[in-house]
Amino acid sequence: MLDGVRKAEPKAIAELYDRFHGKVYAFARRLTGDEEASWDLVQEVFLAAPKAFANFRGDSSVETFLLSITVHRAQNHLRGAVRRRKMLERAALEPERASDTPEKHFARTQLRDRLRAALDSLSIDHQTVFVLCDVEERTSIEVAELLSIPEATVRTRLFYARKKLRALFADPSDRDDGAER
Repeated sequence: MLDGVRKAEPKAIAELYDRFHGKVYAFARRLTGDEEASWDLVQEVFLAAPKAFANFRGDSSVETFLLSITVHRAQNHLRGAVRRRKMLERAALEPERASDTPEKHFARTQLRDRLRAALDSLSIDHQTVFVLCDVEERTSIEVAELLSIPEATVRTRLFYARKKLRALFADPSDRDDGAER
């Protein structure tokens, strides 16, 4: 199949797409938070596959290689997009739970909005590592491979992402910033 992908054979690309488009979409969706952009990224990844797979040495799985392409495409997308999206647009993409009371739904919506705003406040590098490690539950070794960076860099970025998120969610009354109250 990979030889066919490298030669841009439609049948091989279609087979690659059929096997991996769901995972690429889900990953892109987590990174961008935008359904339409995620489908655009899926198309970009598979259109780029023939050229990208020319450099594929087989050091990682095909899935890992496709996700690394997705990371780079998503980073380019996020850099070019407006960083702040309207919270209502993003919240509208999330399915509602039928069993929720209005109060629970409101509380869940508020929490989701705070989480998304907090993630948006992270740099793209910190956001990417946080999503890969803490949302996708990948190891720092896997993430380092996906991003083509040292494992120590992954751990450092994750540390600072978590630190910033904790600070954003900390109760202001718990902080001792030296200011008079």
